[in-house]
Amino acid sequence: MDDSGLPSVALQVCRKQEKIVVGVAVLSRKETSLVDDDSKKWIFEAYDFIDNDQLSNIDSVLVRLGNCTLYLCDDSDSPAAKKLHKQVMNVLQNRTAEVVLTKKSFFGKAKGDIDNALVKLIGQLSQAVNAAESEHPLAYGCLGCLIFSRQLLDSSSDSACPLGSCELKIGSLNSYMRLDSAAAD
Repeated sequence: MDDSGLPSVALQVCRKQEKIVVGVAVLSRKETSLVDDDSKKWIFEAYDFIDNDQLSNIDSVLVRLGNCTLYLCDDSDSPAAKKLHKQVMNVLQNRTAEVVLTKKSFFGKAKGDIDNALVKLIGQLSQAVNAAESEHPLAYGCLGCLIFSRQLLDSSSDSACPLGSCELKIGSLNSYMRLDSAAAD
């Protein structure tokens, strides 16, 4: 697994019923003080949310994450998707994310493939896995993107993740929207 300490983020944005729906998955190193005896050293966070036409929620998430590697779904199948993709790219120009355009197929892996991979990385099938799949479908696809594009299960890869070394949290956009106390002053 990459030891740079920078989070990896998968982002998928689409329009559904005139709303902009965003799926996000984040893989980050667990703070050293929080690493407990069960050796969970990595955290997956997954969440979906609705954004506005200015994509200010995406921007807020990226500000909060800071420097990261961002796997962006390269979805430009239709004119509307191309327009939305261009909006996302405009937001990303102002951030310190290294953008990796990623094939849409990485976000659409079969449910069984993602479940099996998460079981190996987490060590068990958890309620969080079930919740991610059923309640956060875009975020679930983003989890698959991180796992397969980063080759987290490929033992010959530099970014391989030791089996059972991750935990999964279903995140909330609120956790990224809170201002730091220093910023609020």
